[in-house]
Amino acid sequence: MEIRLDRKVALVAVSLCLMGQTGWAEEGTGAGALPEPRWIPSIELGFDLFKYETTSTVVEVATDPRPADALNPNFNGQQANSITEIAFRLGGELMGPSFDSIPGGPRLFVQGGVHLQSFATERVFTIGDIGSPETAVGGINRHLGSLERSLARGCQHVPVGEMRPDDVVSCPNLEPDEIPEQGSRIDAKFESPSWFAAIGVAFHVPLSENLLLQIKPSVAYTGESIDLTGKLTTVNEPMLDRFEVLRDVTDKSITDHSLGVGLELGLVLFRDVRPVRTTLFANTRFMWLLTDRTTTFGVTNGLATYTVRRDNMMVRGGAGVRFSWVGFGGD
Repeated sequence: MEIRLDRKVALVAVSLCLMGQTGWAEEGTGAGALPEPRWIPSIELGFDLFKYETTSTVVEVATDPRPADALNPNFNGQQANSITEIAFRLGGELMGPSFDSIPGGPRLFVQGGVHLQSFATERVFTIGDIGSPETAVGGINRHLGSLERSLARGCQHVPVGEMRPDDVVSCPNLEPDEIPEQGSRIDAKFESPSWFAAIGVAFHVPLSENLLLQIKPSVAYTGESIDLTGKLTTVNEPMLDRFEVLRDVTDKSITDHSLGVGLELGLVLFRDVRPVRTTLFANTRFMWLLTDRTTTFGVTNGLATYTVRRDNMMVRGGAGVRFSWVGFGGD
């Protein structure tokens, strides 16, 4: 009797095991695989690299205290500049249902988020070295006509006892641009945060039971605000051998909008892990500027005009990690 009962218990246990295995196989997409949810929300952390390429120009203009014949052409010019920058990326993604009848099981997705800039102000144009020429100007004006004044003009040193009355007069006049710590520059600062968005299609290629490759072409958008600051410090000579320092500081804020195409490659790790799945990704985007690429500012009650012309096309690349909510095995 006991033997028959043991056989019945063993038969029931085997039957339950077989039923359990059949159930997992029916729910999965393959041997040992768990079903994919219809909607997959994610958050992501990463970084972006890009080059900010500009051609900048500074041109002094005639003003009331500074007539045209007193302008200093040494601080005018045009410079091309390229700065490689990095920004931290924080965003989210939502994937839609899979089209299983199409090879690769494509899913539509949308992305969005912000870039947190990691740098302060960058210089895109510089001539000279802006400092405090007031110190030199004050000293020159105080010692006008003295031996120190003649030496400041680059005259040959003559002992005081041997100086003739015309030694100082015979020296060439000191020009305003010989005074140090003058110059011009343009600074650019990306405001934080900037923002991004994308919409595209994700194709899936199984690499193994645990690894899944995602290929994700998209249409991408980027928006960013930039503060431009133009500065000019120069010395004027309103009357013979009398000098004064003129300073100009002017700002301009702009917002750039860019649209382009992107491609992301993602590697899903441990695809059957639940409820959170990890994906490593890298992407590249080719962005074209939609807004005016040339910004000119300055002049009004100032000393110069400042122009920054941005490249029409920018390549951005980045990488990061994405955490997706895939539930516990159901839709």
